[in-house]
Amino acid sequence: MAKIKTNTRNSPPHLDILEDISTLISHSHDLQETLDRIVATVVDRVQTEVCSIYILDRKKNRLTLRATRGLDPESVDKVSMGTSEGLTGLVIERMRPVMVADTLAHPRYKYFPETHEEHFHSFLGVPLIEGKLPLGVLVVQTSRRRAQSKRKKRQIGSVKWNAFAAPSSAASTRSTLLRHA
Repeated sequence: MAKIKTNTRNSPPHLDILEDISTLISHSHDLQETLDRIVATVVDRVQTEVCSIYILDRKKNRLTLRATRGLDPESVDKVSMGTSEGLTGLVIERMRPVMVADTLAHPRYKYFPETHEEHFHSFLGVPLIEGKLPLGVLVVQTSRRRAQSKRKKRQIGSVKWNAFAAPSSAASTRSTLLRHA
């Protein structure tokens, strides 16, 4: 697996995160390891408490937690919801970012006790897209009730369009995701 570089170029943070994720995907040989490295990279670069990736099964219209940094790791592959459920499902329904300052007060909030996410209040979810096909949702959460800054939204939003649109050497990772989708 490729090593992530430290930014010494003073380039915009959203470009750094894209470069890091593209590097991870282009050197990917294992889907789970790649997803785990992506959430770790986002937590580090965006400086958030939680980052999770939910993969969409389009045949079943279900989103399944496949990687997380910040939620209980035992909940990976156990938490699943319909695309019409929760804030994560709302991201897929709208196919655009969803930002909520206080998730517990939102009517679409769905609680999964196994994640221990009750401590996290703000939510920013962005769809992961390959071409025009949704692959899943990337979610960041913080314990403070707050709207994410425009800068942070731009950083995470850049992942939306490009995280899985890596060079052809990452075709196996993308095809594995598409098979799950």
